[in-house]
Amino acid sequence: FKQETADDGEDGLVGSERCIIDRDSLRARTVYEAFLERSKQLTDRVALLQPPVKFVSHAAVPASPTFPNRKKLMMGVLILALVGGVSAVALKVAFSPDFVSVDDLRGFCGLPLLGVFPRLGSRRKKSPAGVVREHPFALTSEAARELGTQLTLVNNHRQGEARTVVLTSALPGDGKMTLAAWLASSALESGETALVIDADFGRAASNPEKYQEQAKGFSDVLDGHVAARNVIVRDERWGGDFMAAGTPRGYMFDRNEITEIRDLFQDLSRSYQLIIIVTPPLGVVSGGLTLASLADQTIFVCRWGRTSRDVVAACVERLRLYGAHLVGFVLTGTEAKSFNLLGGAHLTRKEARLIAERRQA
Repeated sequence: FKQETADDGEDGLVGSERCIIDRDSLRARTVYEAFLERSKQLTDRVALLQPPVKFVSHAAVPASPTFPNRKKLMMGVLILALVGGVSAVALKVAFSPDFVSVDDLRGFCGLPLLGVFPRLGSRRKKSPAGVVREHPFALTSEAARELGTQLTLVNNHRQGEARTVVLTSALPGDGKMTLAAWLASSALESGETALVIDADFGRAASNPEKYQEQAKGFSDVLDGHVAARNVIVRDERWGGDFMAAGTPRGYMFDRNEITEIRDLFQDLSRSYQLIIIVTPPLGVVSGGLTLASLADQTIFVCRWGRTSRDVVAACVERLRLYGAHLVGFVLTGTEAKSFNLLGGAHLTRKEARLIAERRQA
């Protein structure tokens, strides 16, 4: 009995040790399998992260640095600058409220473009009013003659028939007085008699020193202080007769004064075939509307790159309400090459000299 008990004890001990060994073996195997699985995952990830690089040949060392490429960089900067400049000009033209192109004014408000007068050089010392007289073959002189011809033919005026022409604009400084002198000079050149009347009383008030010698003028004639013949003087700049604005006064005309203005124009038309009236700017005062309604023809003067489209449209509408006979627009202060857009003839210096010699002969 004791021997059997001892054998059973030894068998139990051996079984217990065998269970422990099996358990440790299973645990080690589990750890090993987990290690193998983790190692496989890391191997696959490393294979994915490695780029598919294939060695081809050794790279040659450049003699100069490849970056930055100054030539390409400068070409890119020039192209960007050119595109930016063109875009800026296009946007300025598209959104500008002023007339910056001859085509913008042609046909505006249903009126034709009668003439384009180039800008005179800033270095000119003499008065611009005498350009047509001093340089009969210049672009300005040709444009003035062409404008005078259009004014003669627009209403089928006969040769020698008197007519009154009003020059008006939206803003001051658009060149109305200079244009009036050019038109009068071209008329005198063709054998007609011409008179220029300054009806801008505000200009005389703002420049008292300039108009001091000609204090009496158009306003004094309307007030009955002086006769029209006594205030007409000779303007030596362009060689024609001129009536100054006179004493500053208001621009409102009553019925009696309107009748006096109409009678004055009829009286002056007996001595002058062309009477040019320069009115105040319509964008500032409305006095020119009455004068325009009494004249035979009205020309609206616009300044290149300065006159606003909206202001011109409003002035033209008011002129039509007053019954003014609008003939068309005249653009002043443009580039010299813009004159050719109207089909004007260019005379070379040699041609102009030959014509002058023939006239003298």
